[in-house]
Amino acid sequence: MKRKSIIVLLIAIPLIIGAIVILNFNHETEQELQERVRLAMEKVKENPAVLNQIDNQLKSKGYKIAEGASLEFNRDDDLAVLIKISQKENDENYYETEKEIKNIVNKILKNSNLADLNLSVRVEATEF
Repeated sequence: MKRKSIIVLLIAIPLIIGAIVILNFNHETEQELQERVRLAMEKVKENPAVLNQIDNQLKSKGYKIAEGASLEFNRDDDLAVLIKISQKENDENYYETEKEIKNIVNKILKNSNLADLNLSVRVEATEF
């Protein structure tokens, strides 16, 4: 019985220590992530001309922009420029439109002072 208790303790103690270390690491990572998102939001706020340029360029190409370009964070896409267009997602031209918009926005971002943020582009269709 004593032997089993020692074996259980020898297994349980490293598991508990490992769990604490992992939780601590995740907490630090979460803080770093929050800081990175905050800094990116500040940089975009300081440079509104880039988002305005995106809106103007897309409107000049004839795209129906439902809302102005904005910066968004989610765990899947990380930091992304969100473009909402007035078009149905099941429209036969939607995926071609999405691809064209992403190309336009990526060119603007590449030549802007936001290039170092490595922003992705997300296009979202909204019903008219």
